[in-house]
Amino acid sequence: MIKRLLAFPDMPESLTEALRLGPAVRASLRPVAWLWTSLAGGAFLALLSQTVLARHLPQADFGAFAAALSAVTLASPLAGFGVAALWLERFGEEGAGFRRWTRPSLSSIALSGSLAALLVLAAGAWGGADTRIQTLLFWLSPWCLMQALQELNLARLQIENRYGELSLQQVLPVAGRFFLALLTAATGGGLAFLGAGSLVLALGLCADRTRSLWRSLPSDPSREERSASAPGLWEVPARSWPYALGALFYLVYYQADILMLGWMAGPEASAVYGIAAAVLTTTYFLPSAVYQKFLAAKLSRQAWQDPRRLWHAQRKGLPLTGLTGLAIAGLLALTAPVFIPALFGSRYAPTAGLLVLMAVCIPMRSLSIGVGSGLATPALARRRVLCQGVTAFGNIALNLLLIPKFTIWGAAAATIASEATLLLGYMWVARRLLTGKA
Repeated sequence: MIKRLLAFPDMPESLTEALRLGPAVRASLRPVAWLWTSLAGGAFLALLSQTVLARHLPQADFGAFAAALSAVTLASPLAGFGVAALWLERFGEEGAGFRRWTRPSLSSIALSGSLAALLVLAAGAWGGADTRIQTLLFWLSPWCLMQALQELNLARLQIENRYGELSLQQVLPVAGRFFLALLTAATGGGLAFLGAGSLVLALGLCADRTRSLWRSLPSDPSREERSASAPGLWEVPARSWPYALGALFYLVYYQADILMLGWMAGPEASAVYGIAAAVLTTTYFLPSAVYQKFLAAKLSRQAWQDPRRLWHAQRKGLPLTGLTGLAIAGLLALTAPVFIPALFGSRYAPTAGLLVLMAVCIPMRSLSIGVGSGLATPALARRRVLCQGVTAFGNIALNLLLIPKFTIWGAAAATIASEATLLLGYMWVARRLLTGKA
């Protein structure tokens, strides 16, 4: 079965063909380089933030912060409710006409973001978590709304091909967290200082992203724009829910293990595993820059015209994507036993072993990003969500089964199995598309 899934027709016959760069590809290298640098810099700053906090805070406090941050991250899809992805979809079908969705989208984000923040607070109050996690959930809850506004702003910049500004905007929240971590360590602050600083930073970013989105609205719409029927408030979530569900499923199999370790094995286990997850995140920036930032709006536009033709062109880059992921995985497996103790201290020595084991996730995730980005029409997106849902529920079941007995190693095994499941599911959907069965 796996052999059939991998047997895409018309794949490049050699590595030389896969690596050949045409004029269009060469012209795209500059904006891709901006996005790559931004994502790499953001991932590096996130890793440095983890390093600073892990060295400064007691391990239990750092684990509580990692678990609370994972809970807020899990609530972010509810806050954004897939509206950013809906903008890319509407741009694919309507072109510039997608702007009629702007005002109702902002109203929808305000409602869903407030609801997500309330759910985070409720989870802290009645979820039975550690008291430190409960307090941090209060401080961190506004990050749900900030993340939703951030994604909407980035989607607008993608559609407008403003990759320089996009590169800057996507790194600002991470840079803010890094400077907050430095300030916490420099002043000797604890969890209360870190939480209060996170609250102030989130509110400031929310105000800035709202101002940016509001200023993008046309001040003097044309007659055609005035006569175009603007969608109602509830039409936005009615169309965006598959994307929200997909984002939630993605975060479940990517972040739930940190949260479940914090609740089932204690903050110390969550801290050790959280460092491994943060390091792995830094390795995913290259395929993300290409497929999810630079090509996202373009793929959505082309997918509405001829999805099969799009796939015949796009899949030729998959061998290079997989080879790059394998190279990064090998480098990480070789160097993790050296740089993890040097950066984080001997308390986090088990993290190095986790990274050696979980390095296999890197090529699988790289290929999943590449294959999944081509499933851009609503019909294909729903099948993509189905794959994500199967993966998410399988991940939860495996974590419940493995964490009580194997703690961090059980969570690592669940993550590896989840990555393999998602990749095979995406390839199944893509092959059906290519053979005319989708």
